[in-house]
Amino acid sequence: MDEAANSLSAGSVLIKDGTPLPAWFRFPCEEYGGWKRLLDANGDALERTAVEAGWHFSYITTAVAHRAVSLSRQSAEQNAVKEVMKIVERSGFNSLEITHIAYRHLFTVHWVRVVANPRNLKASPFLDDPALHYYPQSTEDFDNIFWRASEVQRQIKGI
Repeated sequence: MDEAANSLSAGSVLIKDGTPLPAWFRFPCEEYGGWKRLLDANGDALERTAVEAGWHFSYITTAVAHRAVSLSRQSAEQNAVKEVMKIVERSGFNSLEITHIAYRHLFTVHWVRVVANPRNLKASPFLDDPALHYYPQSTEDFDNIFWRASEVQRQIKGI
C-alpha cells in the first residue's frame, strides 16, 4: 500500500482488537497496530447504525492529542496514533475517532499532530458495567440515612 492509501484522516475510526462486536457489525476493517481501522465508514455512520440496532457508540468530548516527529510522514503519523491509542486504552475506551490531523515538514523532518475523541462501542451506555453492590438493596435505608444526616448536620452547625 502506498502512503496516501494507508493514511488516516479526520473521521477515521479505530476499534481495539478483542472488542466484542455485534452481529450487525458489517463494516470492512483492516489491521492497524493492534486495532481495527474502519475502511468505508466514519464515526457518524457507525453511530447511526449502532443506535438503530440498540447499541451505543458513546464518546467523551475531551480530546486526546499527541505529536510525533520522524523522517517520514507515515512513520510520524503511526507514532502519534500509537501514543493516542495507548492513552485511549488506559482510560478504558475500546475505540477512538480521529478528529484532526496536522502535518508539517521542514526538509526531511516531518511533524504530525493527531487529535482524537475516545469512544466506546457497547450494548450498554455505560463505560463500565455498574457493580451490583453499588445500588441500594432496600428503600428502608433511606430514612435512616436522612435522619442520621440531619443529626450530624445539626452538630456541625452548632445548633
